Amino acid sequence: MNETREQILGLIELQELSAVDIATELNLSPGAVRRHLDLLVADDLVTSHVPLRPSDTAPSRGRPSSVYRLSDTSEMLRSAMDYRRLLGRLATALQELNQEEISGKDGTEILEIVSSKLARLMFSEYKSDMRAKSFEAKIVEVISLLSGEGILRSVRTDGDEYVLSTPTCPIKSLSRTTHAVCEADRQAIELLVGEKVTQVQTIAKGAATCEYRVCGTS
Repeated sequence: MNETREQILGLIELQELSAVDIATELNLSPGAVRRHLDLLVADDLVTSHVPLRPSDTAPSRGRPSSVYRLSDTSEMLRSAMDYRRLLGRLATALQELNQEEISGKDGTEILEIVSSKLARLMFSEYKSDMRAKSFEAKIVEVISLLSGEGILRSVRTDGDEYVLSTPTCPIKSLSRTTHAVCEADRQAIELLVGEKVTQVQTIAKGAATCEYRVCGTS
């Protein structure tokens, strides 16, 4: 796919945007962006609608601007790539299980072991890309590395804590069934950052974002 259209899909995956918003983000003309959007709509990867006023159900006054979001087809295609990545890691994690690890344990306990193995696999994949020395730089680097999987997107400070978050859940349907994958992500972030990480909310449980907190005492 065209690189610009990939960038557009990446932007509207995070939030609904108008053609002007997208043009500003990509430093392109609105006309050029609309041509790309027309092609994405034709391919059933993007849909558009006119936003409503918060106060009622009537369209905004004046000349309304459409906003764009991923279509159901696009969501399914992007999720398929995330699930394929997870299945690959899961297969490796299951192959690593041995009788001693699972002997006498119930399904929940075995799932916890698998979560930890998934986290270590993610850590192994990304640890060689970690170059930062300071704690703050590590936070930024981890977000950059995991943004490609939709696990993290941004960070803000809250007192002496860093709040890491993402407005998307790459495997939302599975996360609603089991917390094991969310726990694997949390442990992977913890291993990469090198400090205790607490997950405080998840999209799977109805929150607008998945959020993790890590204390910046190092």
